[in-house]
Amino acid sequence: MSDPAGVLSRYEDVCEELEVKPSPFIMKVLDKQREDQIVDPREEMHLQLPGNNYLLTDTRLIDDDAFHLYKTLVNNTYVVSLDLKYNELTDNGAIHMSKLLEETCALKFLSLMSNSLTAEGIKLIAKGLQVVQVYHAFPFTSHIVHNYSAYVYHRIT
Repeated sequence: MSDPAGVLSRYEDVCEELEVKPSPFIMKVLDKQREDQIVDPREEMHLQLPGNNYLLTDTRLIDDDAFHLYKTLVNNTYVVSLDLKYNELTDNGAIHMSKLLEETCALKFLSLMSNSLTAEGIKLIAKGLQVVQVYHAFPFTSHIVHNYSAYVYHRIT
C-alpha cells in the first residue's frame, strides 16, 4: 500500500474476506484521503478516525473495527499515524492494536485517548510497544480505568 487508494482497496478486501459490511465511517475517511491525494500528493498517511467527529459519523468504532483495521494495516508501509480517540474500544480492541504495533514498522503514532480500556488493555498496548523500537511518540491519555479517569503519557524516543 503506497497511497490512500491502496489502503481503501485493502480495507474493502479485508471486509469481503471476513464477510462483514465495511464501516461507513472508515470508508468515508479513506475515500476523502484518496480524493485529497489527487490534489495534494503525500508520501505518508495520517489516518484520523476520532469517534467525536460528528461531521463524519454518528457512530463510534468498536473492537471489531479495530480487528479490521489491524488486518488492513498489518503489512502497511504508508499509514504512519492512527487516531482512534473517542471511540468504544475495549481490551479486546487493545489486543488488535497491540498486535499491530508488534507487526508493523510504519506506524509511528497511535492515539487511543478516551476509549474504554482497563489496566489490562493498557498493559497489552505497552507490550506491543516493547517489541518495536521505531516509535517516536505514543500518546495514551484519559482512559477509563476501573471507573477512574487515568492520565498516562508514554514517550519512547
